[in-house]
Amino acid sequence: MIRPSPLLNVMASAVRKAARGLARDFGEVAEIKVARKGPADFVSAADHRAEQILFDELSKARPGYGFLMEERGAIDGTDKTHQWIVDPLDGTLNFLHGIGHFAISVGLKRDGEIVAGIVARKKFVSLCTNALLLEKKLDLFTPSPFLFFSVHLDGLEEEHDRAVDQKGTFQIAVKAIKAAQEKGFQVNVNATIFNNMTAKQVADYLDYATELGVNVTFSPGYAYERAADQEAQH
Repeated sequence: MIRPSPLLNVMASAVRKAARGLARDFGEVAEIKVARKGPADFVSAADHRAEQILFDELSKARPGYGFLMEERGAIDGTDKTHQWIVDPLDGTLNFLHGIGHFAISVGLKRDGEIVAGIVARKKFVSLCTNALLLEKKLDLFTPSPFLFFSVHLDGLEEEHDRAVDQKGTFQIAVKAIKAAQEKGFQVNVNATIFNNMTAKQVADYLDYATELGVNVTFSPGYAYERAADQEAQH
């Protein structure tokens, strides 16, 4: 089982606490009558309440970190290298109109770079990549049950390198896949299969994917009618 980092645990805990209040407020917003204080005022108050909870929880967990918040703006901390970035209610208009598509967004900036983020909607993220730089960039990501890498791998070495027209890319991608798996990331592969691949080549590819410990998504390769060289498309 993938274990979230301590940093993501801090963020998730704060988001869950703020989310309970927003869920309660969302259940009430549809019942509000438009009067002197109408729905927009209520939503604004819900926004501020969620932001306060996030501020309190994150400050308690990481004292000294600064903040950049939607409502309050920038708040300096004693630690000048870290800054929380907080949007307590992303999707305010949806919330106001009783549409259940909104989120709490929290990110952390370290030395000017975003190093962690969480959207409290529990939506799965598939990050597609050719993996040529993946191994070098793995430290920018944190394993999560809601994140997986989908690596472009068009068959075994000969087929893949020919499809992308670059020798050595298959080995680079496989090395990156293994490095990501060792760090606890979920990895799948996606393949475009052209009609010059035999059934045995496809079967061998699937056997290799099983050994590699990845699932496979297939897409058929089609000719592009405006391309001058149709043979190259197959």
